[in-house]
Amino acid sequence: MAAKNRLYGKSAAFNGLVVDRGSWVKLPHQVADALRRAIADGVWTPGEKLPSTRDMASELGVSRRVATDALRILAKEGRVSLREKSSAVVNVEESLHKNHKVLLLHHGSVSFADAEDRIRMRLNDAGYMVSTAALPRVGAHGRYDIARLRAGLRHPYELVVCLPSKSHVLDIVKASRQPFAAVFCDAVKAPGLVGAVPLRTDGAEEAFVRHCVRRRVKSVTVVCKWCGDGAEMLSRLAAAGVAAEPWIVPAKVCVYRREAVERAAFHAFSRRLAGGRARLPEVLYFTDDYLCYGAMTAMLTYGVRVPEDVRVATLATCSGLRTFKTSLSRIEHDMLAMGEVVSDTLLEYLRTGVFPDGVSVGPAWRVGGSFP
Repeated sequence: MAAKNRLYGKSAAFNGLVVDRGSWVKLPHQVADALRRAIADGVWTPGEKLPSTRDMASELGVSRRVATDALRILAKEGRVSLREKSSAVVNVEESLHKNHKVLLLHHGSVSFADAEDRIRMRLNDAGYMVSTAALPRVGAHGRYDIARLRAGLRHPYELVVCLPSKSHVLDIVKASRQPFAAVFCDAVKAPGLVGAVPLRTDGAEEAFVRHCVRRRVKSVTVVCKWCGDGAEMLSRLAAAGVAAEPWIVPAKVCVYRREAVERAAFHAFSRRLAGGRARLPEVLYFTDDYLCYGAMTAMLTYGVRVPEDVRVATLATCSGLRTFKTSLSRIEHDMLAMGEVVSDTLLEYLRTGVFPDGVSVGPAWRVGGSFP
């Protein structure tokens, strides 16, 4: 209780923060965001000492390393000065940061974590104070918790950056009457929308289809996680004269976590391969690299050779791509490179007030040993 009194002596400094261990926002950044908002709200004023890392760790249920890393983030931004004995003092706000605040909004998809980290770093380096608002689910199959978003939008921002977001979330952002940009998704024109950087996959998908045609592929099985997943690829293959059929491998979780997806694919392929290799199609295309990893683990277990017995291609993120003895042919999302493009676009708008037209990002088709 003593730690709580020392930490919360000033109007609940962390606004009831409960760290979300399932979020793609790392724990030090979650704590740093809460401290940053508290300083901006005047909970701690210039010259005042912040709680010790021991008190913060005790109250928030995190390690002292997390609390220390959070203070280092703020120190790098110039918000605080580190002191001995694991404490920090609030600095006088530099003019560089006044009225230069950006909010990154996302709904928790780990696929875009590297891109978000790069955007945050680039904006911080350019002098912008960046906060985040995550949208965790309430329960395994619950609705998105938008309380943190509503709280965050009470503060004025120079720009709200909406990474892939649901329509009702965008409605809340629109209602806040703050300028916002839509990233990795298309956005219908709306009050406050300054621009969008959509994610275009059509070029890479068409390159994969052309590769199938050149290799005289007659049929492709598209392995996906739910009905409708991979629909664009199925239609492109059919239009090119390649027979295509979906194979749905559902994982019994609402948010598809890596282990659940890999396990579901492993069991699904093990059941099929128990009936013999003849049940394998000519080409397998996976809409998720974790599906591919689980399936290939099962195929290796049953002695299936890639690409001799079956040719394989997958959708994959660059940082999350697993490697086998045979390199994977893939539609590859390089999230760090995409983050650079988005950062350049956002900084151009923040500097000039004009959002560049025609900017988009997307994956590229890479030929590997699994489907030469």
